[in-house]
Amino acid sequence: MADCTKMVAEALLENMAPIQERRRYYEAHPGEVLDIMHQGNARAREQARQTLAEVREAVGFNRNFQLWAS
Repeated sequence: MADCTKMVAEALLENMAPIQERRRYYEAHPGEVLDIMHQGNARAREQARQTLAEVREAVGFNRNFQLWAS
């Protein structure tokens, strides 16, 4: 049983090594992490904008719509 546990532990450590290496890299480069986050934020905003435009078009809602017309 101990041999099996040792084999699993070694395999786990081997498979986790690249992940740990990337974590150490990004920990040492926080500015790069912020850049990645800002890029992701920009992509998410654009995707949300496109999705909302499609929804507004589908339901017939546009920016000129007024809920309480005068």
